[in-house]
Amino acid sequence: MASESHKRLALAIVDFLSSSLKDGTLQPEDADSIEIASNCIAECFHVDPSDKAATKEALGDQNLLKIYSVYEKLKGKNAPAASGSAAGTSASVPKAMPKETLEVKGHPTEESEKLKGQGNAAMQKKDYNRAIDFYTQALDISPLNTIYLSNRAAAYSASNQHEAAMHDAELAVTADPKYTKAWSRLGLAKFALGDAKGSMDAYKSGIDAEGNGGSDAMKKGYETAKRKVEEEGVDGDDDEDDDIGAPDAGARGAPGAGGMPDLSALAGMFGGGGGAGGAGGGMPDLSALAGMMGGGGAGGGGMPDIGAMMQNPMMRQMAQQVMQNPEMLSGLMNRFGGGGAGAGAGAGAGGAAGGAPGGRGGGMPDLSAMMNDPAIAEMARNFMGGGAGGAGRGAALAGSQEDEPSIAVKQYTPLDNRSPGRRDVTIIGAHANGFPKELYEPLWDELYSRLQAKGIAIRNIWIADVAHQGVSGVLNEHKLGNDPSWNDHPRDLFLLINHFRHEIRRPIIGIGHSMGGCHLVNLSLMHPRLFTTLILIDPVIQGLPSRSGNYGPAKASTVRRDRWPSRKAAEAAFKRSKFYQTWDPRVLDLWVKYGLRELPTLLHSDIKATPAVLPAISTDPSSAAITTAETEVTLLTTKHQEVFTFMRPNYPTADFPMPSEKPNPLTHPDVDPAAGPNDPFYRPEPLATFHKLPALRPGVQYIFGDQSFLSAPMLKADKMAATGSGIGGSGGVTAGRVREHTFKGIGHLIPMEVVGETADVCTEWLVPELTRWKQLEQLENEAWSRVPSEEKGRMNEEFLRVMTSDWNAEPGAKPASKPKL
Repeated sequence: MASESHKRLALAIVDFLSSSLKDGTLQPEDADSIEIASNCIAECFHVDPSDKAATKEALGDQNLLKIYSVYEKLKGKNAPAASGSAAGTSASVPKAMPKETLEVKGHPTEESEKLKGQGNAAMQKKDYNRAIDFYTQALDISPLNTIYLSNRAAAYSASNQHEAAMHDAELAVTADPKYTKAWSRLGLAKFALGDAKGSMDAYKSGIDAEGNGGSDAMKKGYETAKRKVEEEGVDGDDDEDDDIGAPDAGARGAPGAGGMPDLSALAGMFGGGGGAGGAGGGMPDLSALAGMMGGGGAGGGGMPDIGAMMQNPMMRQMAQQVMQNPEMLSGLMNRFGGGGAGAGAGAGAGGAAGGAPGGRGGGMPDLSAMMNDPAIAEMARNFMGGGAGGAGRGAALAGSQEDEPSIAVKQYTPLDNRSPGRRDVTIIGAHANGFPKELYEPLWDELYSRLQAKGIAIRNIWIADVAHQGVSGVLNEHKLGNDPSWNDHPRDLFLLINHFRHEIRRPIIGIGHSMGGCHLVNLSLMHPRLFTTLILIDPVIQGLPSRSGNYGPAKASTVRRDRWPSRKAAEAAFKRSKFYQTWDPRVLDLWVKYGLRELPTLLHSDIKATPAVLPAISTDPSSAAITTAETEVTLLTTKHQEVFTFMRPNYPTADFPMPSEKPNPLTHPDVDPAAGPNDPFYRPEPLATFHKLPALRPGVQYIFGDQSFLSAPMLKADKMAATGSGIGGSGGVTAGRVREHTFKGIGHLIPMEVVGETADVCTEWLVPELTRWKQLEQLENEAWSRVPSEEKGRMNEEFLRVMTSDWNAEPGAKPASKPKL
């Protein structure tokens, strides 16, 4: 029960909030928030703010700000101005508090660390009020702990309490000016409050504290705040204008830009965290998100038109996916630093467990899906209206070519490399047919550890499910047809890399397995200088088809089992199968976790509950067991899409009775009559890719298994001789740019069976390749830097001399005169 003194204070607070709107301290758009806050205070304390007599009795002739000003003067502090906007204030670098003060007031205890962990867990569940409460309890024990203050600032920002977030962040940077995360959160809070100049200064302080030019995220925040300042003409004292999105937003999130938002910019709107005790993500500031999505040009003022924004089909689909799958939003937050105190590589849902299940190697955690983005999928799929239906019709998409398939992508970021260096490595992965992208996490784990031991840091690792498989296939299941092309995914990856070009930095290494190796080669042929080097693990690239090798797996998958009474039953069946018994246990665990999905699905709409008996929770041995139900599961990638990926139909028809020799040019223009059997099934891309191998620019490390048909001696020799040997190529084997390693007694599934050994081979190739890249980069940069800036965009003396000489003159022509620059 509130005392009379408490009630008078509550009335004073409500009066202060109301007067802050009237005197211009707060902006008109804050009115709704102030009204809600005032009503909550009045209701909780059982007071009536409209009772003028009660308010006058509580305050007399004073107001709360004047009373607090007197208190500050008594404490020797400067009182704040009674009115005026908060915008335009700058973040100066405070002096550090005395060390002994920090040790007493900021040192964590066992109890405070436990509370911090509970706060982090609440943040992961998006229960921001509980998170704030836990962090507050921790701060009661260790009042000046910078991590607790920074975490609570993240929670306040996540719940749109930006003033409180700014207050906590300011305390944190005062306690420890070198704690960079606090500067980032201060910059975010100030930006959300409309103080672009203060936000810019906070990020600048964070960059200075980080050293070495600052991290990409900190620099992005600074540049975006700086753009806001320039747009508004801020000299340190201007009014609040449109939000343009999170301070970490790049140019793609600028006001009025429209189109697809810069998803990397979402980082600034989430709580961050990760590392030692970092708080998890949080609900984004939707006003900032709206600005980032193109609503309201610079100077337009106010909140962007959400209705107009949602006319963008990409935004509409993203919102629908988030509503249908809340874990997608969780994945977005995890991708931007939601991991806890996990060791080694990875960012995301690893938390304090250190990122299991991949954590046994280098600490790569299990990540939720980062993004499902229709903007990344190419506009037209390769086969639309083709011949997959035999005499009928087939197409990659069930509907129109204008449909927008989504691509599920994961980005893995080392927890110990949140501020990557300029030459840190980016890896683009590509998966095999029918295998989800997550199965390669143990390989990333092992590779991370080995490269780290060699002094090579990974910036991040990107891998996407092809549009008709894995999580992408689930997202697109109502859109999928029966005629996927291997040429679609290279284009999708190209768009992915371009979309995230600010995060996917050189050197870029491509690592592809099976079909994924073919994908990366075609991507490299599209952009010869994109990859620094490629590692192709038993890639499906060959000059001639093989009935046993190509057709055998397709036939086996056609009749494979694809439904089990429960996930546990499926796991037991896998473990009994010889096919899986050679797999690394980590990979098998990931297959059970990510290779299956629960019914119902579009393919299996019926569902049967399977009784499962569990022991009763009782100490009485005679007590009855508890019966529950387990859900049926099926393959995440349907066996239909897997088989369509293996083989494309080319049946004889009345008009084309011999399609292997004379195919239908409209539906089967890519059949090579000289390539061997092309009916009733064929797969054109591996053969076409083989003939392009001479033009492959990056160096290549092939990894073969001698039990795989793709690693037959003749096929290996063909690939080794062709790769990089032609015009535009690397120079091939003779130039030392192509190498192979063959595992004895291993088949096609090399990264599933010999994970550590595969990482060893990769590392042995990558160390000299990256050294070579750095040396060439240095030479090129030094040579170009010697060219004066004014000369870089025009013809120089040598160019003019040669161009105007008689190098192309007709016999007997007069020499050209020397030109003037």
